[in-house]
Amino acid sequence: YLAQGNVAEAQALYKKLLESNPDSMDARRGIAEIYESSGQIAQAVKEYRQILDNQPDDVKTILKLAGLYRESGQAKESFSLLEDLQAKMPEDLAVQSAYARALADKGDADKALELLNKVLEKDKNFLPAYLARAAAYAKKGSPDQGMDEIRQALAMDPKYADGYFELGKAYIAKGMHYEGIQELQKILEIDPRYPNIHYHIGLGFLNGGFADVAIEEFKA
Repeated sequence: YLAQGNVAEAQALYKKLLESNPDSMDARRGIAEIYESSGQIAQAVKEYRQILDNQPDDVKTILKLAGLYRESGQAKESFSLLEDLQAKMPEDLAVQSAYARALADKGDADKALELLNKVLEKDKNFLPAYLARAAAYAKKGSPDQGMDEIRQALAMDPKYADGYFELGKAYIAKGMHYEGIQELQKILEIDPRYPNIHYHIGLGFLNGGFADVAIEEFKA
């Protein structure tokens, strides 16, 4: 259903699966992903929390939930999830990069950059580390240097949707709404179901003074 764009039908199917088997984490994850992709972050967080309560060692869910907390401005909650995990998994680059970004959000950008340098020493092609470095530089008051980090990641992988997402938001944060929207719209060609993408494109139009277009994006 999702592959065909039938989100309502997919959601109804997942809910029926949960009614027949409340312990089905696959069904709950499916519902969470639908909520996330449609911008219903609070509902997505609720579903992911239930998955984590049932599977407390699920690293994928911890990282997802930490990212959603970060996107919704709950830096403290994101850091709390990642602090213990990074100590348990010092060799996991995804975990270490996520923790470094949480450090930057918490105000310790220098420590974050130090950790991310170690990550990239292990794998110079690990793209999430470049995005985390971008966030750390932005926290240090150097957004242009951060944007260069994102461009470096995109040069390595021109289809890296997360890179365009971060670059688009960075442009919009600088008041360059047109450029930001352009970067965000590239994601639609790569992954039309990228979580919350229409909401962020809509914000770009709204901040740029195009309220009518923004409303259409929010409805998409």
